[in-house]
Amino acid sequence: MTNPIEPIDLSTPEAVLGAAGPEATPPAPPDPAIAPPPVPPLAPPHYRWAPAPSMPYTNPYDPYRPMPKKVYPAGRAEGVLALVVIVLGYLAWNWLTPRFADQGSFAMAFPSVGVTAFFVLAMACSLLYFRAKQVPLSRGGAIGAVLLLLAVLPYAIFATTPIHILFGPALVIAYLTWHAYVARTAVAPRLGALTLVDTVQQVFAVPFSHFGSWAAGLRTLFKERKQPTQLLVALIAIVVALPVIALVFALLVSADAAFSQWISGLTGVFERFDLWRLLWQLGLGVPLGIYLFALMYGNAHPAQAAAVTAENSARSLSSARKLSTVALGAPTIVLIIIYLAFLAVTGTNLVSALLGNLPAEVTYAAYAREGFFQLTVVAMINLAVLAFTYLFSKRGSSTEGGAPTYSKLLRWLGAILASLTLLLVAMAASKMIIYISSYNLTSLRLTTMWAMAVMFIVFLLVLVWNIRPFKVGTPIAIVLIVATLGLVWANPDRIIADYNVDRYLAGNTRTVDVAYLGGELGDGAIPALIKLRDQASDPAIRQAAKQALQNYAADGSSFNPRGDTPWTSWSWQAWYWSELVGRG
Repeated sequence: MTNPIEPIDLSTPEAVLGAAGPEATPPAPPDPAIAPPPVPPLAPPHYRWAPAPSMPYTNPYDPYRPMPKKVYPAGRAEGVLALVVIVLGYLAWNWLTPRFADQGSFAMAFPSVGVTAFFVLAMACSLLYFRAKQVPLSRGGAIGAVLLLLAVLPYAIFATTPIHILFGPALVIAYLTWHAYVARTAVAPRLGALTLVDTVQQVFAVPFSHFGSWAAGLRTLFKERKQPTQLLVALIAIVVALPVIALVFALLVSADAAFSQWISGLTGVFERFDLWRLLWQLGLGVPLGIYLFALMYGNAHPAQAAAVTAENSARSLSSARKLSTVALGAPTIVLIIIYLAFLAVTGTNLVSALLGNLPAEVTYAAYAREGFFQLTVVAMINLAVLAFTYLFSKRGSSTEGGAPTYSKLLRWLGAILASLTLLLVAMAASKMIIYISSYNLTSLRLTTMWAMAVMFIVFLLVLVWNIRPFKVGTPIAIVLIVATLGLVWANPDRIIADYNVDRYLAGNTRTVDVAYLGGELGDGAIPALIKLRDQASDPAIRQAAKQALQNYAADGSSFNPRGDTPWTSWSWQAWYWSELVGRG
């Protein structure tokens, strides 16, 4: 026997109350005298559920709010550039990196003319792309192009030296920063302190914020074909997976001699190529090419670049100037007192160093090395202190109520600190001069003297600026550029070898390090070795110079050895002296 369930009428409130029973009564209305319970605050946006689809998104910080997709407008120029930069990225690793001269040899052939060729090609690609985008070449871009050409030409003329290798990163940064002046997107209207902002923009902000533009440019090559999306995805997937594919192929080639011989018989080129080198150059060339594309694209489309201008940079710097004159002046005064005490105690040695005289109680080596590097580091710290003080000191209003002014007290303290630093730099330079006059010149000592000369000029400009204010950033930048170009064009190995040999032939030194001239210096030392072989009075020195020249004819120099070297390591100086020495 079953009890059927009777249906309940829920169509009206009265029917619902009747179905609930005779005791069911509607709830009483809320008493206005009783305060309602507090409503708990809403949880943070990332803890809340997403609203219903019918509800509009009103919270801009809601994590479920769909972000607009960044669109990169691209045309035919971007499509061609997307392919060119991949080749350019591969050539960067192929032309700018050293390689072994022979199989199984540890002698490295460093690039010379390859550096010149790559940067000329890279600058041409940038200029052609900007011209295709109707970006006129600015005056700053033209001047920068001339300076870059002056910087890369010595690599084709002179043999590579350690100084040229150290100059390489600065050359890369200069090329990247140059794009801002070509495309008129530079924050700084001229060279100066704001040029550092442009460098950061061009090296980091612009390329990494436009990394997706390369795919947009590549997509334009297939927009008129059938099913372009599938073809583009396949092509991009192959390019991205190219390192893995090449790795698997290289492992298979090296795993079995028969397979390697079969591949070599098919192509005939694998015997001449370093497959592992080709592998990593292709693998690293793809992201480098995409980076260069994003750099050029971002400067050709400034509307999509980060909105960094001279005005908002000045506002950001102005908001950071919170430190008072007392907070910055007190440590500076302490430093000045320490330097005065140091100079007062070591006054006799300072005068000796400046006059080139040696204290009787110490040797040349001990006196020259004592405190030299410490004084150099102190000078660099003082430069950082002066820059920090100027950047973060609170400004005061001028007497006319105009633009904020830099504190006069900090100016005078900066002038005193710059003057004392000049004395410290002079003291360190005099120590190095004494050391060089006793133990001759080397690449490290020449570079050190160059750095101290540049530092002396920079502090001299800072001293004048503290006494009579002017835009000191531009002359400092010019000094750095001219000094760097002068060092690269000076043929450092030739200067070192000529100085050491001339001092020996003049009788100023008892001996000369022929092993250093012929072993560690490059092709620029060959003329000095020839002079030493022909004019030295000591038969042992003549024989050592002759042996060094014979070794050079057979093995080459330390940075340009003989053997199966690539064309990228060629230089006019190396070719000229190798031909001359080879003929005897």
